[in-house]
Parts: sequence; C-alpha cells; structure tokens
Amino acid sequence: MLEDDFLVSLDAGGRIEDTVHPWRFAAWEGLVGGLDSAAFDELLADARLCNTGFLRQTYWIAHASAPRFALESLASEVYAFHAGRLPAAAQIDPEKSGAEWWVQVRQGTAATQPPGPATRGAAGDAAAAGPDRGDDEDALNTSSTMAFHFDKDEVLHEHTGLYVHPQLSTVTYLTTAGAPTVILEATSKEVLEGRDKSTSVDSSFVSFPVQGKHAAFDGRYLHGVISDFPPPMDAEGLQEPSPVRATLLVNVWFNFRPCGVRPFPSTLASKMASLPKVRLKGDCPAAISVPHADFQELSRGDDGRDEDAVRENEAPAMRASVGDVLRTLEFRFSRTGRVHLVRLPVAKLPTGAEATSFMIEHADDRSRPAVIEDALTASPAKGPGRPSQSEGGALDERHPKRQKLP
Repeated sequence: MLEDDFLVSLDAGGRIEDTVHPWRFAAWEGLVGGLDSAAFDELLADARLCNTGFLRQTYWIAHASAPRFALESLASEVYAFHAGRLPAAAQIDPEKSGAEWWVQVRQGTAATQPPGPATRGAAGDAAAAGPDRGDDEDALNTSSTMAFHFDKDEVLHEHTGLYVHPQLSTVTYLTTAGAPTVILEATSKEVLEGRDKSTSVDSSFVSFPVQGKHAAFDGRYLHGVISDFPPPMDAEGLQEPSPVRATLLVNVWFNFRPCGVRPFPSTLASKMASLPKVRLKGDCPAAISVPHADFQELSRGDDGRDEDAVRENEAPAMRASVGDVLRTLEFRFSRTGRVHLVRLPVAKLPTGAEATSFMIEHADDRSRPAVIEDALTASPAKGPGRPSQSEGGALDERHPKRQKLP
C-alpha cells in the first residue's frame, strides 16, 4: 500500500526530479576485491538460498545502515561506490536513499555454446528460453535468457500505472558463465508515450559475465539477458565452464525509496555467510564509461573534478552497420500493459580483444534495434513469416510472484 503522504515528481525525461543520473553505461572489471574462490563460493551459496521460495524477492538496505552479512555488504558497497562518485553539488536524503537488491542464479552453460550460422527468430529463442511458467522453479533456474523489461517501483506501478525508475540499475557478476546483459538506450517514456508505434534505438550496450565484474546503466533503459548473443572473442577467458550464471542485482535509489521493499529478514540474516566485509576496489578504473552529458557538467563544478575524472576510460563506440548483423532476434513483452516486440539485430563483436563490455552505435535502420507496439500479437492470427513465441518466454529476472523484471 502507498503511504498517505506519498509524493514523487518526475521531470520531462521520466527521471526523479532534482536527482543525478550518472551513467548511460559503465563497467569495471574485477571491482569486487579481496575475495578468493572459497569466498565467492560462499556468496554463491547464499545467492542460491535467496533465489528459492519466498525469499525470491527484493530487499532494501538504507544509505547509512550497517550490513549484517556478505551479500548485504556487497549491495551496500555498490550503493556507496556510486554515491561516492556523485558531484559535491548533488543532494542525497539519507532517509530516502539506498540499495534495492536481489540475486539471480540461472543456468550458466547455454551462452558458452558458439552460435550457429542460421538466423534465429522468435520460435528458436522461445525454445532456448523455455516457456513462461511462473512459479515453476525448475523452469526459472534453467532458463538462460531473461525478458527485456524496465526496472521500476513495482508496487507503485501496480497501484497507479506510474513508471518511477532507479537512478542506476547495476549487475555484479558472481560467476563467469552464461549470457550477456544487453541494454537498449530506450526509456519507458519513449516506448510508451511516443507518437509513433515504433521506437528506434541508436545505441546499445553489451556486458558479458566475468566473476568480480560490475556494470551499471541508466535505470530507465530497457534491458534483458540474451542467450543467443555471440561471445566477443575466441580466447578461453570468457568460456570457462560453470554450472550457473549468478548475479547480484542492485538498483541504486537517490531521494526515493520504492514502495513495499523491506530489509532482509533478521531471523535469516544470521544464517548467511559472515565473510570479512566485502569491499569494492575504489581505485579500480572503468573498462568503459559513458556518462550523461549533464553529469559531466555537474562534475566540472565547484568540487574540482574534471571531465577526465568522470569519463575515466571511455572506450570508443563500435559502429554497427547492416554488414555486421549476424542474425535478427525478436522478443515480445507485455509487462507494460501493451504488447511490444523488441527487434534486435545482433552485431558481430570484435574478436581477439580482451574487452567484455561494448557500446554499439547503430549506423543504419537495418542494424538498429527497435521496440514496436505489436498489434499482431494481440490477435490469434499470426502474420506470414512471423514465428510464434509465448509472451515472456524469457523469464522474470527478479522473482515470478511479483513479476518484477532487472
């Protein structure tokens, strides 16, 4: 339920008003420091516990709260890492700011298989993802693909239809396994409130899982986990066999606390791993960082930071044209209340490089992803050549009962 005095104000871009949105996208390799393989195994064991039964939901740790166990400590560190990168002029209300966190443990081997040469459409991807079976835990934990979706305050959306997004959505990879996170630079406001039935996407970002890596992006962006995306290189570093893809997901909220999200139950906190405090390497340079223009302007203010300090190691964007497209995938989703189709041309990524994160600028219409309001899906009759895929075939990144999708 909403509080009687609930109030939120959004700006013209769909952001929480008077707050800072730092990154379009950024990624840090090896940001989780000081943990050996045994410690990562402890985190994985706790992630498995949090991914079962009634625990499969999101939790809150406030701005100044002391973490009680390793996973909560890592979520708190993620929040502090990004809060510490805000310019001095940014105002943070500690009573309304914090980290909303949850975990995902999924099948990790599917994405390590090399993609076939044939173009795969919706039918093939539905088979790879498995049906949308809600509370079927086996289906959830063996699916290697996750639906495109928007992160948002789920309770608020359920009661009002309003989209309120975190300033940052983040992924911290606990294993080197599974499919990449794919982020399209399209917001809910653009997709749902545009005059046209189609929203084209000029830029996208791809992040492959590597243990200890951390990626962050604008919380308004459409994103998912796509198992049929080809790996960027032939080196074995990204192909290490692992049974699971395990991630800690943290939504970073400044000056707004999402409705109904509470701390992890105290009765279970004592059963979780109490490793030495999990810390992020504060001096770890970004492998890629693409800040918002207004964040750069704020950061060049009175606090003395310059543009280079904010941009860190911004990598040049890869430009994709129609000749780079290996196949085109299609995914339907209707969590917005309307049926949409995500059309995703999959570009060939550079080979022989060590990079695991990419920014792709799409140079022409045939290489550009699009989000289309799909009238055909609402009818039993399928258009010629339109393969069938069950809606939501790529399963909920968060938890099935509330259908909250990271």
